[in-house]
Amino acid sequence: FSVNGSVVQTSGLNTYSTTSLTAGAYISCSMISNAACLSTTTAYSNSITINFAPLVATSGRVYHPSGSLIPAVTVRLSNGLVDSIVTDIAGKYSFNLIQQRNYTVAPFKNNDQVKTNGVNVLDVLKMQSHILNATLLNTPYKIIAGDVNGDGVISIFDVIMVKRLILGYDTSFFGKTWAFVDSAAAFVTPTNPFPFASSKNYTNITAAANNQSFIGVKLGDVTQDWVPVAGVNKQVLNKNTVKILYDEALVESNNNIRIKVKVKDFKQLMGMQFALSFNTSIFDFVTIENKQVAFEQNINLANNGIISFIWADATNNVKTLADGSYLFDIILTKKQNFDKEDIAISNENITALAFNKNFESIPVVKVGGSIINKILPIKTLLPETLDVYPNPTKGDVTVTINTNLEKRVSLILFDIKGKMVYQKPVSLVNGSNQFLLNFTKQTHLKTGVYYFKVNGLDAITMKEILITTAP
Repeated sequence: FSVNGSVVQTSGLNTYSTTSLTAGAYISCSMISNAACLSTTTAYSNSITINFAPLVATSGRVYHPSGSLIPAVTVRLSNGLVDSIVTDIAGKYSFNLIQQRNYTVAPFKNNDQVKTNGVNVLDVLKMQSHILNATLLNTPYKIIAGDVNGDGVISIFDVIMVKRLILGYDTSFFGKTWAFVDSAAAFVTPTNPFPFASSKNYTNITAAANNQSFIGVKLGDVTQDWVPVAGVNKQVLNKNTVKILYDEALVESNNNIRIKVKVKDFKQLMGMQFALSFNTSIFDFVTIENKQVAFEQNINLANNGIISFIWADATNNVKTLADGSYLFDIILTKKQNFDKEDIAISNENITALAFNKNFESIPVVKVGGSIINKILPIKTLLPETLDVYPNPTKGDVTVTINTNLEKRVSLILFDIKGKMVYQKPVSLVNGSNQFLLNFTKQTHLKTGVYYFKVNGLDAITMKEILITTAP
């Protein structure tokens, strides 16, 4: 057999099959006897009938559980004329297939310009609520979104991975940011949708297959607020704001600047996320100190002047802080002279939001503070003092601590055998600090001598206390 004059098959088979003919191709067949002859005679066939089976099409679209169409999804095809195609702006795809073959169609997407589109601390809180069996995720697609590591269950490991994505440590979950589900697949157990059909298989296809759609699930987005255009937020924001501020920060003698970040209107919150930016031509980042709330941070972009922070209460308990309460200290060092600088909220990589007990989103804004290029006056540090009165006591005592530094310390009471029977962590401010302690609530205490100590103070000995009327 020859195609376009070139021999393509010389075996003794009397048929020739191919799938690679192009328009205008011609085929010829020659037959040569293999018997012992004095001469060779070639016989050509008069005609050959070739039947072409028409191609069949398969097509569909890829859409979000909210109904939004998902563009730029790579739909992969096995055993086809092409390997893949990318969905258009309407989320559509189509393939032309050779009949009587087997195929698999499977979508893939990892090209979101904003990797955290649809993913924030609210998703962390919702996942934690599901893990704690408090409020379960109520659709199979939300449950699939929460299983970011693909092991078929939502766990604290998934929560950690989502936090890392929000902070910017990672840009995907082990190379994936989306999962896709065959839209025609039924979930036998909606509360446990694993495993799910992530592809479509065609066996010996002979007819067109239309409406072959997939539902795309953004991993980590259990609130399903992903949007086709990043930055167009679907969340309804609370009309209030949580305010970030700090007092005027001066340059220390070693060129370091301590920015004591405070908060206002921090009321009944379960989580918070934001990023702070600073001028890298003036400052270098040094460290974060004195965290009063369990914020996690990413300092990998500090060289670019961005530090990201997130906090999500591990048990979804609400927290309220008095106005002016400290969150943490940012330490920068001065590289060159300046007049006045500032740190600011940056929404470039993470949207500044807080989340209250009703899972409502509240904008986080920066309202006050400045960095002044003046040397911080050196104060003479006076000795720290501790006083406890009355002593003897019937159970209530007032503890007075004078200090020159802001710090966290622990108030501790020991019995005469050295066993700790009371402990309370407190925050100290520069100056005089007073705390009223009620030891009568410690019902296991007996009348006798006890020893009171403050862990974290310098050169302070224990105070002996006589409790006279304890039960």
